[in-house]
Formats: sequence, C-alpha cells, structure tokens
Amino acid sequence: AKTAGIPYVSFLTSVTGCDDYDGYIYVGSPNYDAGQAQGEYLCDALPENAQILYFTGEPNDQQYIDRKQGLEEALAARDDITILDEYNVKNSKDQGMSTTEDCLLSYDSFDAIVCQNDDAALGVVEALKSADRLDGSILVLGVDGSDEALQSIKNGEMAMTALQDAKAQAEAGADIFEQIKNGTDPADIDDVYIPFKIVTSDNVDDYIE
Repeated sequence: AKTAGIPYVSFLTSVTGCDDYDGYIYVGSPNYDAGQAQGEYLCDALPENAQILYFTGEPNDQQYIDRKQGLEEALAARDDITILDEYNVKNSKDQGMSTTEDCLLSYDSFDAIVCQNDDAALGVVEALKSADRLDGSILVLGVDGSDEALQSIKNGEMAMTALQDAKAQAEAGADIFEQIKNGTDPADIDDVYIPFKIVTSDNVDDYIE
C-alpha cells in the first residue's frame, strides 16, 4: 500500500513500521487502556494478598502486549497482588474453559481470572459453574463487551468487561472513507481513538439492548 501510495486504514490492530507513511490511519480503542481498566478494577475489588491468573491471546499480538502492560502497571498500585501464572488460551472459549478446569486442580486457591477477551472469560465461567465454584469468590474479567458477556455480568457471573464501542469505531471509519473519497489528503486525517467503556453490574443495564 505504501509503495502504491494507497491509504491504509487499520481497525483495532496497530501496524508497526507505518510511522513514516502519511497514508496510514488507525481507528480503534487503546488496548493499554483495557488492561489498565482491569487492573484498576482489581485494585479496588480484591482482598488483601490476592492472587490472580492471567489468560491471554497470542504473545506476539500487539493487543496482548498492550493489554498486559496496562494491567501490570495498574496493579503496581498494590504490591500485595500476585499474578500466579499466565496461560495462552488463544482467547478462545474452549481453551478458557479447559485451562480453568486444570487450574482448579493445580492451585489451592486464587481470587480472580483475568482474560484478554470475553470469549475466554465466558469459558472460565462455564468451568467455574461446572465445578460449583461460581459463587463470587473468583472474579472473572474480560474485554470486548460482547452481548453474551454483558448478559453474564447481568447474571452475576462475570465481574466486568471493557467494552469496545464498535458502533463509534465504524462511524469513525465511515467518516475517514468519506474524507478520502472527497479528496482529503490522508496525511491530514488524524488517528481516531475510541475510549473503552467499563461495564460492571452497576451499569450493565445501560448497555444491554
């Protein structure tokens, strides 16, 4: 695209090596902020000397890197919270479920499972439910704000998610396409960052259709 002089609009995933290309435009939500929101929630909600497990996507994915950094830096506000271990569940529901089943056998106790997306978190919920451990003693956190995750929060299963505002992202993209179509130089179009929206039981009714 750079060689051909074609504008490149990237949704949700940052592309490295584009800093020197004026035709590159990013639209999405800062993934660091999603991890930071999870960490801040945990700092407020967890008991003293809490222990958590971290379920992630692929380690070479920039979303993974940014969300993990945000989480760790937010958790630094409390030196008594420990990340027991990290598991690559490929952000999938099935692996989130099976890994939780293994962790329930491997660890005497833990206070939260933090996931990098809602699919994995929903798998965690299913595993806890099957083990009769879905009693609120283990917090389950996700990212995305999927319909199923919002309902899970409403049901008292998941504790929170960081909702990506897909509608606002799509509207921003449509606006960029319209500007380019009308002759605006891509170099004059700024990147668009749509803030995550933190959803818990306190405000989930605002987001469920």
